[in-house]
Amino acid sequence: MIKFLLLNLLLFNVLFTAVGQLSQSTKNSLATINSERVEYAPSISANGNTMIFQSDRSGNYNLYVTHKSDGNTWSIPEPIKGQINDYGSENDLIGGPSLSYDGNYLYFFASFKGGFGAEDIYYSVRENNEWSAPKNIGKPINTTAYEGFPTISSDGKSLYFMKISGNSVEQMTCYTMMVSNRDENGNWEKPYPLPNNINKGCEKFPRIMSDNETLIFSSIRGGDTKNGFDLFETKYLGEQKWSEPVSMDFANTESHDYFGAVSSVADVIYTNAVPKTYSANYDLYSSKIPTEFKPRSVINIIRGDN
Repeated sequence: MIKFLLLNLLLFNVLFTAVGQLSQSTKNSLATINSERVEYAPSISANGNTMIFQSDRSGNYNLYVTHKSDGNTWSIPEPIKGQINDYGSENDLIGGPSLSYDGNYLYFFASFKGGFGAEDIYYSVRENNEWSAPKNIGKPINTTAYEGFPTISSDGKSLYFMKISGNSVEQMTCYTMMVSNRDENGNWEKPYPLPNNINKGCEKFPRIMSDNETLIFSSIRGGDTKNGFDLFETKYLGEQKWSEPVSMDFANTESHDYFGAVSSVADVIYTNAVPKTYSANYDLYSSKIPTEFKPRSVINIIRGDN
């Protein structure tokens, strides 16, 4: 079995650069990945060479994978191998993937029949380069309400996700960002909302980074929808406290700015920039992360068991 050991080197604090309507020198539309349909919710492997995302290019929302070559060109996406995409009915929604740091688990949400609610959080295990049949993560994370867009910490001990908050801003649904931690026996504990300085306005799409202390999310703050959803960054301070979220002004655009997929190398961020009219394709973009915003770097040391 392959093991990943995390060694944290004290380098830089993190913010992440997004894309959208930035200059051509800072953004890159992923031409080999994007199609005439929706590409959404990118998740990147620790080494930055594998991306799993959500797309409706087959007519329904499924999960796709693409790999980066030595020339930094992404391969033509293919449906992920295994039992996830074919598990339920052809009308099931499957989306919001989050690849674990060791690459052996894939978390996502789906509307499979027999769940607790309309959409539940599931996970699948890698088996010989294919993904096992989905398993419902169960209670107390899943309820009769909506749970979606999970993101797993690199140590596998915390799962962040979002629930509908009951609020809306100009007819746009708002969400509460939640976290569940594993107890000493490996069981998921009762989820709780992130503090009020994060769940302050209209939030969605939490993403925890490989340093286990940097969280990116999208938010409309103060009820102002002029800029739509913008990206914000916050740092974990311990004892369930987080720093005041900082707007990523260098990254935010005139579009809705969603997600933030960053490998442990922390050199590039992958995002969605979605027009406010929701009338155009949801494409994926990449952008280099400015040096002053890089996180504590994480080195991947891989070894095999004897």
